[in-house]
Amino acid sequence: MAKEQLLFGFKDIVEPRRFNKDAVSFMSRHWDPQPAYKASKIITPSEIKKLAFESKRLDNILNDLSVALNRDKEEIKKDVAVMLEEIGLDKKMFVVRWLGIFTTKVLCSMCSSVFVNEKNIFSLKSSMGYNPVVFVPSHRSYADFVLMTYICFCYDIDLPAVAAGMDFHSMVGMGRVMRDTSAFYIRRTFATDKVYGAVFRQYVRTLITKYHAPISFFIEGTRSRSGKSMPSKYGFMSMVLEPLFTREIPDITFVPVSISYDRVMEEKLFAYELLGVPKPKETTSALLRGLSVLNENFGNIYVNVGTPFSALDYFGSSFKKSIHALKPLEIRDPSPHENKLMQKLSHEVVYRQQSGMITTTFQLVTVAVMLSIHNESPMSVEELEEYVLWLSSIVKSFGGLTFDYDTSNIKAEVSFALSVHKKLIVIDKNFKVRLINSPPFVITDDIKKRMKGHQLCEKTMSTVIPVIMLQLYINSVLHWFTSSFILYHIISKSPETKAKLWEDYESMRLLLKNEFPLNESTLFNEFEICITKLIKMDVLKTEPENTSVILLGDNDKMHTLLEVLFWPFLNCIHLLGVALCNETVIEEKTCLKSIQKTLEWQLLNKENIHPYSLSLDSIQNFIQGFVAVKALKRDKKDTGVTYTVDSTVMSRLSNWITSLLPKNTMKFYLCNPVIIEQKGILSRL
Repeated sequence: MAKEQLLFGFKDIVEPRRFNKDAVSFMSRHWDPQPAYKASKIITPSEIKKLAFESKRLDNILNDLSVALNRDKEEIKKDVAVMLEEIGLDKKMFVVRWLGIFTTKVLCSMCSSVFVNEKNIFSLKSSMGYNPVVFVPSHRSYADFVLMTYICFCYDIDLPAVAAGMDFHSMVGMGRVMRDTSAFYIRRTFATDKVYGAVFRQYVRTLITKYHAPISFFIEGTRSRSGKSMPSKYGFMSMVLEPLFTREIPDITFVPVSISYDRVMEEKLFAYELLGVPKPKETTSALLRGLSVLNENFGNIYVNVGTPFSALDYFGSSFKKSIHALKPLEIRDPSPHENKLMQKLSHEVVYRQQSGMITTTFQLVTVAVMLSIHNESPMSVEELEEYVLWLSSIVKSFGGLTFDYDTSNIKAEVSFALSVHKKLIVIDKNFKVRLINSPPFVITDDIKKRMKGHQLCEKTMSTVIPVIMLQLYINSVLHWFTSSFILYHIISKSPETKAKLWEDYESMRLLLKNEFPLNESTLFNEFEICITKLIKMDVLKTEPENTSVILLGDNDKMHTLLEVLFWPFLNCIHLLGVALCNETVIEEKTCLKSIQKTLEWQLLNKENIHPYSLSLDSIQNFIQGFVAVKALKRDKKDTGVTYTVDSTVMSRLSNWITSLLPKNTMKFYLCNPVIIEQKGILSRL
C-alpha cells in the first residue's frame, strides 16, 4: 500500500495497540519522560501558580492597576488567586493513563492508522533540555488536542501544557479531565479585563521560564472550518516570546506540527457553520452522543512533527541582545522591533505547518470530482485514478508531501479513500464517480434564532452542503497553488510585463491575505519562484522578442486545474465587489446577511454562483481584504463595526476582478450529471 511508502521515518502508532490487553499494559507501563527544559528543578502545577502569584512583575502591575481601578490591592489579589485556579493546569497520572486507554480504543475503532513522523521526534528528544520547547500544531479538528498529549506519552516526552479555550472548562467532567492531563484554560477575550490579562500573561511567562515540560498552543486560535490555514493570532505568541526578548531564557525551540486527516470528524458541522449555522455548544452530553461515530471509518491520520528550529537562529542579526540589559528584570517589555520579529516568526510557523501537511488521496480525489462538475461529465474510476496520479506529481513538483503512487497501488488507494467517504461520493452502476446531493435540511426554531447570517432555505442547504464539504478537502491543498492560480488568472486576461504582473499580483495577494495567509516579507521571492516554475511547466511563457513580457503557455491541463481551484474565491470576490459598489456605508452584521441573501437568490435562480461563495468566513475574509486595499474603511464603535465604501477604488477593483472571471460556467444542481440525489430521511443537526 502507498500509505506504507509515505515518507521515511513515519510509523503507525495504532497498529501495535489493537489488542485490549496491549493497550492497557502500554498505558500502565513505567513512564520516565524526557523533560523539555532542565534549567530549573522539576516543579509541580501548584508551584507554577504560586510562582506566578508571587512574581515581582505581577506585583508591580497590580500596584498600577490598584491606582488605575481605584481598588484595594489586597482585594485585587484575591481575584488573582481565583483566576489562577481557573487558569492553572494539573497533572494526575491515573487520569492520564485511563484517558490514554480510552483514546487508544477510540483510535483503534475509528482510524485505520495514525502515522507519526517518528524520525523527527527522536531528533527532537536528543536536543531537548537546554531551553523551553513549544509545540505549535495545526488545528483542523478537536482531535488535535488529544493527539499531541497522546503522542508525547507514547514517545516518553513530558506531557505538554496545552492552551485550551474556556468552552472546554465548562464541560461537566471533561473540563476537569483535560485540566488533569495538563490543559490550562484561556478566556476567548480579555481586552477589557486588565487584571485577568496581567495574570494570564504572567502564568504563561512562568510556564515558559520555570516549567520543565513543553508548551503547546494553536497559533490560529481556533479550528479552521475551511480546511485552510488561517492567519496567525499574535496574542499568545507574544506571551511565549516575551521571556526570550527580556533575556529570562537562553532560547526557545519551536516545533511546528502538521496534522492531516483522511476524514475530519466535524466535516459536516464545518460546512453548516460556514453557512451561518451556530456551532453546537461543547457539552459532556453532546460528547457522549457523538460517540456513535465510533462505528464509522475515518481513515488515516498523519502527524508530521516538523523540524525543530531555534527562535534565536531564526531572528539572526535582527535580534539585538543589549536592548534590555540595563533594565530591572521585572520592568522589561518587548520593543516595537521585537514585536515585528514576533509577527515574522508567527508567519514562519504557519508556513512550516503548511509545508508539512500530508496531501491525502481523498484531497486529490475531491479536486478531480470538482473538475468533473466543472466539465459536467462524470469521471470513470479509471479516469479518476489516472487524474490522481497526475495531480500527485503536480503537488510534489510544488514541494508538497504526498504518497508514492504507481500503477500497482493507485487502484487500492483510491478505493480506500472512496470507502471512507462513501456518504459523499459514490461509484454508480456504470462505474462513474458521482457526488451525492444532501437530503433536505431541517432548521429548528432554536437554530433560526441563532443564525449568524441570512436564514438559508432547505433547498439551498441541500444543494450547497455536499459541494462545500467537497471544497473543504480541496482547500487543504490550495496553499501549494495560491501564487500559481493568481498569476494564471492575471495573465489569462492579457500578456503583461513582469513589473506590471508583480503590481497586480501584489494587489490580489493583499486582497486574499485573510483567505490565504500572507507573509509580506517573502512575497516577492515567492512571486519570482512561482514565475520560474510556471514557465518551466509551460503554464506561462515569455515573448521571444521581449522576455520581460509574460503570456499564457500551452499547458491547457494545468490551466484548467488552476481555473477550477481559484473559481470559488474569484467568484466570491466578484459578487461581493459588485454588491458593495452600490453601497456607501454598511454595518458588518447587516452586510453579511444581505450579501448571503443576494447570493442565495442568484444561486436558486441558477446564475453562475459557486456554493462556496455563501461561506460567511470567505465573505468576512474578503471584506477585510477590501479594507487592506483601501476599498473599504473600517470604523469600530460601541454600536458595532461599520465600513465606508470608497466608490472609486471599489469600482476599479470590481471591474478588474470581473475581467479575470473565466468565461465558462459551473452548474451545481441535480441537472449536473455528476450530482445525484440521495433519497432518505431529513438531515438534522
